[in-house]
Amino acid sequence: MSLKLPPLPLVDSPDGPVFLCDNSSLEKLVCPRLWQLVNLNRRTLVESRAGRNFGAGLHVGLKERYSLCGHNEVTPDKTKIINSAISEFFRSSPQPVDDFRTLEHCQRVMQAYNEYYRSEPFKILQRPDGKPAVESSFSFPLGKVDEVMVYYIGRMDMNIEDNTGEWVFDHKTAFMFGDGFRRSLERNAGQIGYCWAHQQIYGRLPRGYVIDAIRIRRPKKGDEYTGAPPIDSSDLQRIPYFIMPDNVEYWKQNTLRKIENIFLMHSVGYFYQNESQCETKYGPCDFYDLCSAPESSWDEILNSTRYEHNDWSPLNLPTKGE
Repeated sequence: MSLKLPPLPLVDSPDGPVFLCDNSSLEKLVCPRLWQLVNLNRRTLVESRAGRNFGAGLHVGLKERYSLCGHNEVTPDKTKIINSAISEFFRSSPQPVDDFRTLEHCQRVMQAYNEYYRSEPFKILQRPDGKPAVESSFSFPLGKVDEVMVYYIGRMDMNIEDNTGEWVFDHKTAFMFGDGFRRSLERNAGQIGYCWAHQQIYGRLPRGYVIDAIRIRRPKKGDEYTGAPPIDSSDLQRIPYFIMPDNVEYWKQNTLRKIENIFLMHSVGYFYQNESQCETKYGPCDFYDLCSAPESSWDEILNSTRYEHNDWSPLNLPTKGE
């Protein structure tokens, strides 16, 4: 394989090397080469930025809403603060000029969401620091692999409690709903990992997780003139998934085995390609053209303007071994 294989991203700690692991990176293991390109070579497709960016901007608005209002209705003065936060995000991370998912579209989606969910039938838990459990980063030791301590890291959208118990609450944008969407989240490792992290923080396992799904669709012609909202009730779903202690223990052991496999592939210097993931129902892989080209050109393609540096982390500032 002609691509240069960077070292594993280990960090030093007084107790030895530490490997920071989050679910968004492990999801790429459906194709080990994809994992390498994203998490070792740290590259991401520029064309995919618009969707990622819009979702991130909407998360900024949702964070402001629940941090400011909790389970209460959003008042006009709070709406101004939410819109200002979204505006600031898009100023610092602008969208492509020809994409429909603009700042204004994001603010209108946020407004429609707030009008539909005027008040909430739950309360937001408090973090150990006394702040609302909204966009809470975490970093906890998961176990050792080859004498390397693995820390599971991430950021949970919310931790809530209703009249049935405690839940992890996760906002998720989608372009399509249906049975496939629901099933894809039923055994979602990231959500079960959040439930494990919830247990580390609060000392008890939640009932499960709730997916706060928001379908984003292209506006119809004339909507800008009629003032029709960009989403309606059919674009908003909240789906609860229950978990058991056995689910979490299985997730933990399975996650450690995934990381063991990463270490093994790195030790032999090769992350293989899983061809079944080159084209899926969501379209071609972001690296489809690269893997289809002669190996001698891979480095040139990967470092071209088609790709940019992937600096995303679920932690605001990843801590080293803490």
